Amino acid sequence: MAVEESVLGLAIGDPEVLKATQFVLTSVGITAFFLLLELMHVLEQQGLHDLTSLDKFLWAVDTLRAIATTVSGYLGIKWSNRIFLGCFCGVSILSSVMALITSFYDLQHSVPAGFLVLRFFACLFFAMGGYFSWILFQRAKDGALIGGDGSSVNKDAYSLLGIPMMDLQVLKATQWVFTSLGIVVCLLGSFVIIGFQDALWQGKLTFLWFFCLGVVVSMSYTAVFGIMRSSMSLLACFICLSGSLCTFFIVGTVLTILLCEKLGMHCLTSVIFNLFVVGVFGSALQNATTLRRKIATGVSLTATIRDEEEMGTVPAARLGVGASDDHPSRDEPDAHDSGVEVL
Repeated sequence: MAVEESVLGLAIGDPEVLKATQFVLTSVGITAFFLLLELMHVLEQQGLHDLTSLDKFLWAVDTLRAIATTVSGYLGIKWSNRIFLGCFCGVSILSSVMALITSFYDLQHSVPAGFLVLRFFACLFFAMGGYFSWILFQRAKDGALIGGDGSSVNKDAYSLLGIPMMDLQVLKATQWVFTSLGIVVCLLGSFVIIGFQDALWQGKLTFLWFFCLGVVVSMSYTAVFGIMRSSMSLLACFICLSGSLCTFFIVGTVLTILLCEKLGMHCLTSVIFNLFVVGVFGSALQNATTLRRKIATGVSLTATIRDEEEMGTVPAARLGVGASDDHPSRDEPDAHDSGVEVL
């Protein structure tokens, strides 16, 4: 069993800290990604000339929020700094409240239902970031978050979404698979939610809508039940889907670069977005492969650490180890020769 696992170069031995760290760093990564996209878009547009003064102010505030989230989240974990972690927690909660307020505003102005659902998920995402950063904030009071062998932690921490995990490596790989799956569901699910009226009632982009829906449902099913059932076949299906979509977006990225270069267009934002999607599917592919290899070696992904420890060491006599080749007869057992105490 792995004593420590590394997350973006940070070695962590506590399963509870590992789970919280992965979610916080995922939030940091996603925020940094969209911040980079926004800055690239402004660079391509050569400024904010088309925005009003109010829009420029809101853009500046949102940019500062993204920078604060990125810096405070990573440095708070790396340095086990409660000030940075508290800052990240506060910004996340504030972002969640703002998303909730915006949802009510959109509801009063009859915004399409798909956008309201996305607002709700954004609110939930920021709230979870605040929750996990609060856990790290509390744990940082007891010492450094980085390192530790996990020997004194609660073994119930080796679980994810109620699914018990075998060890830190399985826990880490499982959370990366679920994180990648969540990003895919957000990206493709956004189109599914927003475009369902046009696809089903007006016949617009119907094939693409059903394709995205099929990807979301199939990847969700194979990932969740593949891990819960320790099924090599379901994980193999998930790996095939992730690999195929990863290859598709790699080809799309190359074609985008060639087309933009030929037409003299500015497509840096599109290229960065495609590379991000490639990274998401690549992460899902890599970690699902790790889990499938674990299953191939006879490991049950959902076997608990508690069960393994409560079983303890099996006595040699129960396994037939150390017993003499000349077994005593059933009628006259010889406790002294066999070395087993007869009760």
